[in-house]
Amino acid sequence: MTQQASPENRYLLKLRSLLANSIFAGGLIGFMVFVFFAGLFHFNVLKSFEDVTLEWRFKYFHFNAQPSDDIVILGIDNESINRIGRFPWSRDKYAKIVEALNFYGAKAIAFDLYFESQDRENPQADRLFAETIEKYNNVIIATISNANVGADYYSEKEFALLKKLSIKTKETLNGFNVSEFFSKSPEPALLKPYQAMFESVYSLGIVNAGQEGRTTVFEIPLIVEFKDLYFATLSLATYLNISANPSVSQLARGLLVEGKEIPADGKNQYLINWYRAEKTADNPYPYVSWRAGDIIRAWDLLENASREYNMTKAEIQKNFDEYYKYPDEKKCPPEIIDFVYQFPEGAIFYETSDFKDKIVFIGLTDQSGGTQDLIKTPLHNALPGVFLHANVLDNILKDDYIKSVPEPMMLIILFILCLSTGITVLGVKDPKYSLGIGFIYWLYFLIPLALFAFKNVYVDFIYIQSAIILTFGCSVAYQWIVVDRDKRAVKKVFSNYLAPQILNEVLNNPASVKLGGKKREITVLFSDIRGFTTISERNTPEGVVQFLNEYFDTMVDCIMKHEGAIDKFIGDAIMAFWGAPIEHENHPELAVRGALEMIEGLEKLKQKWVSEGKEVPEINIGVGLNTGEAIVGHVGSSSIKSYTVIGDTVNLASRLEGLNKKYAMHGDIHKSIIVSEYTYEKVKDKFDFECLGEETVKGKEKAVKIYKVLGIKEENFNDQ
Repeated sequence: MTQQASPENRYLLKLRSLLANSIFAGGLIGFMVFVFFAGLFHFNVLKSFEDVTLEWRFKYFHFNAQPSDDIVILGIDNESINRIGRFPWSRDKYAKIVEALNFYGAKAIAFDLYFESQDRENPQADRLFAETIEKYNNVIIATISNANVGADYYSEKEFALLKKLSIKTKETLNGFNVSEFFSKSPEPALLKPYQAMFESVYSLGIVNAGQEGRTTVFEIPLIVEFKDLYFATLSLATYLNISANPSVSQLARGLLVEGKEIPADGKNQYLINWYRAEKTADNPYPYVSWRAGDIIRAWDLLENASREYNMTKAEIQKNFDEYYKYPDEKKCPPEIIDFVYQFPEGAIFYETSDFKDKIVFIGLTDQSGGTQDLIKTPLHNALPGVFLHANVLDNILKDDYIKSVPEPMMLIILFILCLSTGITVLGVKDPKYSLGIGFIYWLYFLIPLALFAFKNVYVDFIYIQSAIILTFGCSVAYQWIVVDRDKRAVKKVFSNYLAPQILNEVLNNPASVKLGGKKREITVLFSDIRGFTTISERNTPEGVVQFLNEYFDTMVDCIMKHEGAIDKFIGDAIMAFWGAPIEHENHPELAVRGALEMIEGLEKLKQKWVSEGKEVPEINIGVGLNTGEAIVGHVGSSSIKSYTVIGDTVNLASRLEGLNKKYAMHGDIHKSIIVSEYTYEKVKDKFDFECLGEETVKGKEKAVKIYKVLGIKEENFNDQ
């Protein structure tokens, strides 16, 4: 009575059967690794490691990123403080900066400085600055997202003012919620500038959003949400200020502003396309000649000159603009030179074109007065923060963005590469294909670098490469532990006497080989050297061994070339067979071809010895071939075994080899191979034969018809 397996056992057997399939096992490993890394990718677990590769790409694979000339940094540095006075300055100094820049034709003026409390010692300067701001609608004032304020920070009137300063939009935008950003405070807010300015300003720009706690700045949020209102960071606020239609719409991956698509992630986090500094400068934008202290002094000079010479500032500036047109002073009109030379040496006057239609950012450019505003970027270890806002605005003006591959696309790439890695390692048996597919994986190492360098496309690197490595490692481990267990056993047995192509086939399909005894049709070959006694008598033992080793190397190569298996060496004789351990339907043909190549190989070897001047007597070999059933398997003691063939078929092949002494003619290589009638019947349409008659050999009562091999039939030469 047959006992049926339980459902649980059937499922277990089915699972084991599936896991035994290399392609299924590789795909399963790849899928599990994909699930693991998809989770890591979605939650940005390896973000810090990915940032390292991004920084590396900016440094070494970002060739064409250069700043434009449309943006000027007006730096507040130590030299400016030495000229103007202790920092922070009274607000009338900033009023002069705004007046001067508008006089020179600046398109927009953005302050990366937060003017918080009123200056009680100089309230008149505060009012002057506020009135100046109100006079010009091209000034953007900084605000800060902060958690340390109470619920009553904004009065109803002030909140109405704040609402007027928010982004104009008809839809919901994706932005950092300030309440989420500062989760420790129940009522965080955007800080307002001092009251007079708050009531006068046209544009507010957030200067600190998203940068707290970051070692290297790669991205900033473009939009911040506060009490269902939306506010732009300083760079975007500046762009909105100069836009004819400053309305903002939300795209699936970014913002739409005045027909311009600005790429960003799901929360409008913008990946900055950092520009590198010129070779002669520390910063990407020129600011050494544009110090805030200098522009204040230039404005004072203009005002004083206007009063002293009873001329308008425009008239005075026109003279200087004319003077700057002539690189060769001798060509400048004398009246212009006379006017310019009235001013003391060292007086600062700018050319109108220095600021005409330029966007000017004003901020700290060193540790001015002990105040520090420095950030680390992929290209700069310590860059003044004002350059960040200038850089982002420059990206927007030039439509020069780093475009990130969307998360769904990255997951598809991750899935494909994980599965293909697992399937390749476990399922692809041909080394050529494995190398080809492996080359594709190396291409993924290069593709992100090339895309970043030439197309400004950012592809995540760490997740994909780590997934490929883990899939490869798990697949190799699985192959070593499970798949290669049988291969190692087979290789240990067969490596010394199987042709490489047969050994590879055995290793790729161990189940096809049974290490026990089995009856199988095979073709057996015996060969023996004619004249070996003379060689052994005329040479030293070392010389005999050297001769045999060189001879066996040639013969074994001929046999294995035609997929034969070496059974053993018996003195100067060789025993080989075809048809096991891997079955070949054409094993008799392979055996005859191998025997013919042995004869030809010996002739080439003899010619080589003659060319080397060796005194080797004339030798030939005799070969006997027989086809029939034999027992194939491991034979030997418990400690030493040999994979061999035994039976009457083997004995007859040995006897046929001996008959060469009777039938072979000296020098006729074709008379050195004798085959039985059983082999002849299998290959008579492939080779030319001569019947030698019948022979009754030892151990056989019935005579056997034998044939000598004359060569390959002419029509079969192309099949070699």
